[in-house]
Amino acid sequence: MAIRTETLEKSSAFDELEERLIRAKRCEPGFRYGLYIRHAAAIAVLFAISVGLVLIGDLFLVHMASAVVLAIAFAQGGFLMHSIAHLGIPRHWRNVAYAGIDFAFFWSTDAWKEKHDAHHARPNSSEDPDFTDIRFISLTPEQARKKKGLYRLMTQYQHWLVLCLLFFQAGQLRCTNISYLLRQRTARAGCTLLLMGLHVALYFYALFSFLPLWHAMAFILVHNGLLGFYLGVAFAPNHIGMPPANEGNDYVFVQASTAGNISGEWWVTMLLGGLNFQIEHHLFPCLPDLYEISLIVRPFCKERGIPYRSESFWQAWQRVILHLREMAMHAA
Repeated sequence: MAIRTETLEKSSAFDELEERLIRAKRCEPGFRYGLYIRHAAAIAVLFAISVGLVLIGDLFLVHMASAVVLAIAFAQGGFLMHSIAHLGIPRHWRNVAYAGIDFAFFWSTDAWKEKHDAHHARPNSSEDPDFTDIRFISLTPEQARKKKGLYRLMTQYQHWLVLCLLFFQAGQLRCTNISYLLRQRTARAGCTLLLMGLHVALYFYALFSFLPLWHAMAFILVHNGLLGFYLGVAFAPNHIGMPPANEGNDYVFVQASTAGNISGEWWVTMLLGGLNFQIEHHLFPCLPDLYEISLIVRPFCKERGIPYRSESFWQAWQRVILHLREMAMHAA
């Protein structure tokens, strides 16, 4: 059910925690699929609203509102892909789901999954691609000291620049996905590129057919800029500023201590795709509805003396900014 990599040791603590979830019936397939269906339905409604706003008139602000709604739909699609790529659905449906997501949202699920599995294996460490495959900011003193030229200058001011850089995140992710697929040279990668190419063709055809030229260009910038900002704002506080995974090999301790939860009402969970319960996600990446799981995980960690950090969205981002400022000093 959960990802237990070879670099992390299985422990009696995890076995006991898993048994508590089984007794609470939080590992049953029916518990998962209803949530996936509701999530997909909500995304479909957002798509419909976006299309409706494009069709009802020629007002620029209405078209920009459509771009905002579509950015939210794509971000939620990314959260849904995240859940499905963690093997949360049966194998015979998996390829169909991957293909649908790759076409609908212009992502490569395979590219993302390979990188994300490595992140789960050893979060916040030199083996974590989310911490090492970055150029414009530095998350460790070593990265900051190695930066040269423009990258070093950007690192010195990264705590001021980070929110602006997030607007380019969607484009960077897609370039990374395409580069990955081109390196694979397989039929599967070719099919994914074909689906993504079809998405681009339909996307541009629809925009330039129904919108004035400059409206369409602004729509593309707003949609993709806000998409990157949304994803970055949602994912960055999960690990930046948290301890590295190099201090031990116990699965529960490593996964709980390297992640941070974001507290809040139901709408916070909705906006962040449930990943505000990052500790629970790292412990049980195949399971949805992490709030219910947190009701079991949190007291368990307290009993065992395992770190469990939960803070507000603003406190989490304060941690991110303070960490980036600290790392910036190493590039001065």
